[in-house]
Amino acid sequence: GLLEDTAYSVVRLLAGPAPGTVVTRIGRWLGDGRASRRDLGLLCVVGAVSMRAWALWGLEDRTELEPYLSRPLVAALLAVEPGERHRLADLVRFALDNGRSRDAVLTALTDWIRRGERDTALLEELCRFLPLVAADEPGRERLRHLAARLERDPDESVDPAVTARVREALAPGEGNTAP
Repeated sequence: GLLEDTAYSVVRLLAGPAPGTVVTRIGRWLGDGRASRRDLGLLCVVGAVSMRAWALWGLEDRTELEPYLSRPLVAALLAVEPGERHRLADLVRFALDNGRSRDAVLTALTDWIRRGERDTALLEELCRFLPLVAADEPGRERLRHLAARLERDPDESVDPAVTARVREALAPGEGNTAP
């Protein structure tokens, strides 16, 4: 539908040369009292956290994304736009805390963790990002539970060293938040 098409276009703009402007706009939509605006914001966050950067057209203006095209867009942006780390985490946290988008965000984070088995740089980026996303104990517990569930998955279990690294990043204490 129109909302999904619009969200895709916004996610493409997020990959463009001025992601900060797009992050600000998505944040405003998420805080808007109108359901249609909030839904658009949620769809944008879900798309950004799940869609691979290579799936977006016209990235010639962002050559610095090239080494990260196989990653979800948010993960690619974390590598090339570290100054947006906290604001991206705010968007993902909002979507994770919203019942309408929680499952989609958890599915995307599951994919990131699974990919972390093969891409240690992605795993480390995720482990720096997750403490910002899970800013309170219930949020950290939700993501620790996700890691434990992936380790116990009878069909496609994740390497215990990977899930232990995720749980370690989410442990309470100093040093577990990225600057």
